[in-house]
Order: sequence, then C-alpha cells, then structure tokens
Amino acid sequence: MVRLDNPYAFNRPRPIHFSTIIILFVIAYLFKKFTIFIFAYQFTIPIMLVLLIGYIFDRSILSKNMFASGEFPAPGRIYFFIVPILLSALFVSVTKFFNLTPHYYLLFSAQESMNRGELFVLLIVIAIPATEIVFRGHFQFLYSHLFGKKAALVASIITYVLFLFLFTNNVLVMSYATAMGILFSYISYRESSILPSIIAHEIIVLVLFIFRF
Repeated sequence: MVRLDNPYAFNRPRPIHFSTIIILFVIAYLFKKFTIFIFAYQFTIPIMLVLLIGYIFDRSILSKNMFASGEFPAPGRIYFFIVPILLSALFVSVTKFFNLTPHYYLLFSAQESMNRGELFVLLIVIAIPATEIVFRGHFQFLYSHLFGKKAALVASIITYVLFLFLFTNNVLVMSYATAMGILFSYISYRESSILPSIIAHEIIVLVLFIFRF
C-alpha cells in the first residue's frame, strides 16, 4: 500500500516543493484570463504543468511508490467502488428531480462543443490521474508535513474546491466538486494510496458521461 509519508520517508519536503501549490493557481488564473481554451483544457493543462514542475523539483512525485506499489487494498475493501456509484446516483437523482441543467457535464464539454470521445480520453487518461497525483498525492502529502495527516485531508479538499472556483461560481457545480473532493481525499487518506481515489474518480466520470449530470 502506498503511504503518504513514503516518497520523502528520509527526506522531508523542502520549501521549494510547497511553491507548486501557488504555481498551480497562478497558471490556472492566467489560462482562464488570457487563453481561449475550453474548461476541460483550462482545468487539465495547469495541473499537468504543475506535475511537470513538481517532477523537476523532485523526481519522486511520479515514482511508482507515489501512486501505485505492489500492494493494493484488500479485495474486500470495495467501498471505493460502491460509494462513488452511490454518490453519482445522488447527483443524477438531484439533477433529474429538480429538473436541473446538467451543469457539471456542460462545464467540461463547453456546452457540448467538445467531441465526447476527445473529452472522455482527456479526462480518463490524463486529467483524472494527474488530478489525483497532484491534489491527493503531492499536495495532501505536503500539507501533512505542515498540519498533520488529518488536517492535510481538509486542506487538500479546500485547495481542490478553490481551484475549481477559479473557473466557475455555480453553486451546483461547487457542490459536486466539494462532495467529490471529500470522497477522493478521504479514500486516499484511509487507504494511504491514491490508486483507489483514481478508481473512484473515474467511476464518477463514467456516470457523468452516461447520465450527463
């Protein structure tokens, strides 16, 4: 199982490692203000750039031990499959019951102007793994050295929500983001691994594509 204190077990993070948190917000703001990319790319590219910068600062950010080692949570721990499905069902139910526009899907697809195949590959193959590595792996680990592991969980949730807030202040979208941030951060905290949180994140995105909530 991958532990949050594993990458720097014998070498605590240096101040420069924490700069990636600020860099992410600066890059995201610049992309939002000065580029014409649709949201899916405005969301993904800053995260990928921070992943690259973090790798330059410290190669262990993309090491095998950062997100997937030989050990995997016991097969009996299927809650990170079941809970995302239940959460997705709640999202879909609320959207349908109140006859709400599927804000979350439309935000990522830019009013469905983006090809669904392109969006699917971008999210599943690139955006989701990168997001979990950066927020639930790199940032949550860094926060754990400042505040302790439990407080780091909360700090990573807040960082994730604030990052999305740069792009939208829609209440429904922010509610989705908060709920998912709590789930993914808790799973990575409980399992000391971001692999289950990647699985949970991708399950929710699959439901997003099926029901377009």
